[in-house]
Formats: sequence, structure tokens, C-alpha cells
Amino acid sequence: MFARFALAAAALVVAPVALARQAKEAAAPTLKAGMPAPALTVEKWVKGSPVASFEKGKVYVVEFWATWCGPCIAMMPRLSALQRDYKDRVTFIGTNIWERKYDEGTFAVVEGFVAEQGERMAYTVAYDGPAKAMDASFMKAAGRNG
Repeated sequence: MFARFALAAAALVVAPVALARQAKEAAAPTLKAGMPAPALTVEKWVKGSPVASFEKGKVYVVEFWATWCGPCIAMMPRLSALQRDYKDRVTFIGTNIWERKYDEGTFAVVEGFVAEQGERMAYTVAYDGPAKAMDASFMKAAGRNG
């Protein structure tokens, strides 16, 4: 009887540890520094020339933002300055993700926000949309949530 209780108690201790390990492994990033970038899969291009794919030998900076994100908005002028400074060598792509709601008017809100920014947002801008393909292939794959 004591042996059965000891085994059952051991199982109670091991089970949460095993579950935690499984959860950690499931959340482990599949996209890491040095790996090839995933394909660009955006719903719509909002501003600038659409980028069909990453070209070998060219440099791209893909950043993610939302209309409600204060730090994202604060960085827009700096990214614009970097785009101007490195226009011949780097393509900056600001990708809108994680809007608080997605409905038929969401793209119009994002498009209006980008237009309102004007030269504060002087680089290529993409809209991920409700499919969240860029969120999945870049952010979630890299284990990032902000």
C-alpha cells in the first residue's frame, strides 16, 4: 500500500514538470537569428512599393506595429530617418499586426493612420490583416509577443 502511494505521489510531482517541459518545447522558437527569413505574406500593401519577395544580397528590415502601440508610433520617425539615410542599401517594411479588432473597417483605419503620419512614416508599409500570416511566420515563430 505504501509503495503504491509513493508511486502515485511521484507521478503527481513528475506530471507537472513533464507538462511544463512540453509547454516550453511547444513554445520554443522555430525562427532564430541567422535562419532565412520567412516569405512575405501580407494581405495588402498600404504605402510604398510592394515587396514581392526578399532578394538575395539585399538588406531588409521588417518591423511590426499597431495603431494603438505608443512605442511603435514613437519609433516611426526614427525608422523614416534610417530609410532616408540607407535608401540605396536597405528596405524598411513596417508591418501592421495585432489590431484590437478586425472587421471590414479595420484596413480603412490602418490606411487612414498611415496617411495621417505622412513623412513620420516614410517607408514601405504592409497590412497583415485578420489572417495574421506575418504574425505567425515571424513573431510567433520567433517566440516574440511584442
